[in-house]
Amino acid sequence: MEREGTARRPDRTTRQPTRCAWHRGRHRPPLSVSVRRAKCSDAATIARALRIAFAEFEHLYTPAAFAATCPGSEEIEQRIREGPVWIALRDEGIIGTVSADARGRTLYIRGMAVVPGARGLGWAGVLLDQIECYARAAGFPMLELRTTPFLTTAIALYERAGFRRTDTGPPDHFGTPTFTMTKNLENRAMPTTKSHFSLVAETAPPEPEIAHQHFISKLELETDPSDVHFDMERGANGFVVVDARSVEAYARRHIPGAINLPSRSINAESAAVLPKDKVVVTYCWGPGCNASTKAAARLSKLGFRVKELIGGIEYWEKEGYAVEGTQPPDERLHG
Repeated sequence: MEREGTARRPDRTTRQPTRCAWHRGRHRPPLSVSVRRAKCSDAATIARALRIAFAEFEHLYTPAAFAATCPGSEEIEQRIREGPVWIALRDEGIIGTVSADARGRTLYIRGMAVVPGARGLGWAGVLLDQIECYARAAGFPMLELRTTPFLTTAIALYERAGFRRTDTGPPDHFGTPTFTMTKNLENRAMPTTKSHFSLVAETAPPEPEIAHQHFISKLELETDPSDVHFDMERGANGFVVVDARSVEAYARRHIPGAINLPSRSINAESAAVLPKDKVVVTYCWGPGCNASTKAAARLSKLGFRVKELIGGIEYWEKEGYAVEGTQPPDERLHG
C-alpha cells in the first residue's frame, strides 16, 4: 500500500510508446491524422505552421532568409495557385506541410515543415512520399530541394529518402548558408513504405453543400437515355425530344418521335415548331459531339426550358432502345 507523499514506481510491464518508438517504425502514425491538398482558405494556417516549425531556428537565419523560409499567407496562397501544396491535419489543425514547384523537368520541393509537437511520428516521411508519388505520376524524373546545414534532422530524413548533396545551386540564401539535394527518380522503384498519396484525394472535394448545389445543377440541365425511355414507355408528355444532328444523319437513324432541328439552323422561326410549355430534350451523336449543347444554348436563349440527353443516340442504342430511320440496325451508327 502506498503512503502519501511517496512516488509510485512505474509498471515496467506496460510501457507506453514514445516518440522514439514511433520514429523507429514500431508503431504506425496515428489514424487521426490525414493528408490532403491545401486550398486557398488554408493559406493563413499554413503560414502560421511554418513560423511555429522554424521558430527555434530563427536565430540561425538572416532576417531576409527567415522571411523567405516562412512566407506570409499571401505568398502561400500564390503557391497554392501555382502548384500542389499538401497539409497534414490532426484534429482539424495543421501539423505539417510541403509544397512543390515545377522547374523544367525537375520538381522542386519547398515549404517542408512539421510542427514540434508532431515530430518523430513519421509524418515528414509521409509528406515526402506524397511529393514523390505526385512527381512520378506527373512524369518528373528529378526531385530537388535546398536546405541549411543546421537542419540536421531534416537532412538525415532526406538522405534516408534517397536524396544526395550536389554542387549545383547557390551556396547561400539571403546570407544563410544552403546546399542543394536531389533525387533521381528514373530507374528507381516506388517507395516501399506505405504511402498516403491518392490521386482520388489529391484535389480535396468541396464542402457537402457546395457539392449538393453542383450536382443538383447538373440534374437540372441533363437527363439520360434510361430516364427518357422510361417516360416515353409510360406516355409522359411533358417534354419533346430534339435531334440536333444534320438532316441526313437524322434520316438514317434517330430516336422515335424526335424532331430534327440541326443546331446551326436553330432560330426563332425554325424553333416555332416546338411547344413553349414543354421541356425540350436535345441530343446528338454521343459524348464526342457538342451539337446538342449548342442546340440547348440556342433554344434556352429563345426562352425554352431545355435539358441535354447525355450520351446521345450512341448510348441510347447501347441501352438497347429502338431507333427509327433508313439505316439497317446492324450497320455501324457512324457508318
